[in-house]
Amino acid sequence: MSKRYLVGVLAALCLLLVMSSSILAASLTVLNADFETLLPGATREQALSLTPYGWVASGAGNDYSVTLSDKVVYQGNYSMEILVQPENDPWGVHVACKPIPVVAGKTYTVNVTAINVVNEAPYTGKLDLYVEFWPDGGWWGEDDYWAPEFTLSGSKGIWNGKNRIASDPLFIGLPSGDWTTSSLTVTAPEGAKWVTVSFWTSRRTLRAYVDGIEVIER
Repeated sequence: MSKRYLVGVLAALCLLLVMSSSILAASLTVLNADFETLLPGATREQALSLTPYGWVASGAGNDYSVTLSDKVVYQGNYSMEILVQPENDPWGVHVACKPIPVVAGKTYTVNVTAINVVNEAPYTGKLDLYVEFWPDGGWWGEDDYWAPEFTLSGSKGIWNGKNRIASDPLFIGLPSGDWTTSSLTVTAPEGAKWVTVSFWTSRRTLRAYVDGIEVIER
């Protein structure tokens, strides 16, 4: 058996491994993951004053805003700005993508590109990334909080975690200073039908930008 033959066989095996990995991993659809799709039915100026299409913000206070932004962008023309003012919002704000169907027992990797702006007083807090699994109906029930008409109305979501399958969802704090892609890998628990990629401010004063979300199923 020649050395050239062995090298060829090894190269073919490596190629098969790469192809198998690609086949087993599938990128799931996250509605408006790059924030480049403007809200249907809205002008550009309106879209820049509202929550980005495909996302919903829930919060009890009024000292926050979640809007499409063209100020601080990683790629493309737009990002999502999450701003909590220093008036001590009593609850914070929870921002969630449209629910994505999942299969219990499978593994999911969530990649998020974001930046916390902490070098401008009074914004010193940092945004957290949450991955939350839900049964059918989740917290949204029969309502479509991600429909364009809901966003155009300026209404808020009514998120709550009582139906969340894991009582302690996996989360990580997103870094500050520069645009960074952070990853979180989780396994869908028994009974999971849906997952949401969510951002939570808690009671922190902060200004953060998100520009790119990816969910990979393995």
